[in-house]
Amino acid sequence: MIGQFSVLFQVWGLVHFFRVFRVFRGFYSHNPELLRVHLFRVFRGRIAFRIPISGFITATLNSYVSELASRVAALSSYKGRERHLMAEPVILGIDIGGTKSAVLLGAANGEILYRLGEETRANERTPYEILDRLAEMAKEAVRTMGLSLSEVRGVGISCGGPLDSKTGVVYSPPNLPGWQAIPVKAHLEKALGIPVIVENDANATALAEWMFGAGRGANNVVFMTMGTGIGAGLILDGKLYRGTNDLAGELGHQTILINGPLCNCGKRGCLEALASGPSIARLARESMMYGRHKRVLALAGGKPDDITARHVVEAAQEGDPFAIQILDEAGTYMGVGIANVIQTLNPERVILGTIAVHAGELIMEPIRRAVREYAWERAWKVCKILPAELGDRAQDLAAIALVLQ
Repeated sequence: MIGQFSVLFQVWGLVHFFRVFRVFRGFYSHNPELLRVHLFRVFRGRIAFRIPISGFITATLNSYVSELASRVAALSSYKGRERHLMAEPVILGIDIGGTKSAVLLGAANGEILYRLGEETRANERTPYEILDRLAEMAKEAVRTMGLSLSEVRGVGISCGGPLDSKTGVVYSPPNLPGWQAIPVKAHLEKALGIPVIVENDANATALAEWMFGAGRGANNVVFMTMGTGIGAGLILDGKLYRGTNDLAGELGHQTILINGPLCNCGKRGCLEALASGPSIARLARESMMYGRHKRVLALAGGKPDDITARHVVEAAQEGDPFAIQILDEAGTYMGVGIANVIQTLNPERVILGTIAVHAGELIMEPIRRAVREYAWERAWKVCKILPAELGDRAQDLAAIALVLQ
């Protein structure tokens, strides 16, 4: 009998939960963190007689309240901007990465209104299973914000290349195994019923930095990644430049050193083989043959094969002279490549991401020094070489920027 009353009181408590929320919804929408505290007080206080609440009910309620609080906060945030957004387009952005993917809703001013992210699991799911899941996440984001897909201006998708931006077909990106000739644009347009734009991540990030980051106010901007590889996006005369067949911006594969190190593309002496993250790590490992870089090795746990560019940057920031020397060498090669770009395109700004952001002046100074040495003075004097500004927001804003271009 006592057990039956316990269950009845718990059910009654859940009903009361919804009544309280409906009455005080306006208040809690502005104070979402209080939602959890107050509802639990009411819930436990009303189930009188000290009848124990089962662990299952408590855990379920806790999970539900947490989710409800986050959604009320998101809804409140959106409602507070509703009047502003009525005159602005609401955009869906999708970032497809090898490790993680995300769906987000954003405004034209670069404000992220709502975001959902999860692991891509590219090795476990087929391309179409991943795309279908992203479509579900997109619908959930729109629904959570109290919108319909008809109120969304378009979808921007940032994805690793190679790809065809006109047809939206992706051709075997290294970080997405099995994605051979996948019609991303057509598949998601059918699933969502709104226009979709697909662009490689370097071009999309270039647009984001130009619109919202270090490239604001300039007409001619070169954005260069400096991480696992070296790629680029080109904004020329205020427009994204893709080239004849989407191959513009492969600045990491300009030849800098004849008969230099082998690049992943099969050529020798590419900029990417001399100044990318893996190249910096390779320089550190090679120098260990001469007994150098003990600090770098220590940061890598004593395992030479585990050395990455991050360990070199950390050692340089600690003042290790050999790590500083490696960044100087890589920065010099990068500067020669940028000097070639400046001579060819005459940009106002060259924006560098990833390693340049983390290493700061340890690599920016040798880059600028090499540019001054190898580019014409009239060309480099009108060009600022800057680290990227957007940081972790870059990929989110990249997808949004595609629809705004």
